[in-house]
Amino acid sequence: MASEKRLGSLPQAQTMGEAGIQDFLADNLIGLVAPKGPPPEVMNKLAIAAKVKID
Repeated sequence: MASEKRLGSLPQAQTMGEAGIQDFLADNLIGLVAPKGPPPEVMNKLAIAAKVKID
């Protein structure tokens, strides 16, 4: 992992620091996009699949 902490979805994957490479950081932003106005049941299915909370 190139981030500071291990990912919850990949707990077995070491960070670069844990692997002995210090001062290495590369965080990523991942997004999920849908057309405007999807039905709530579709949004809930997407949220469950992406493991996110919809407010």
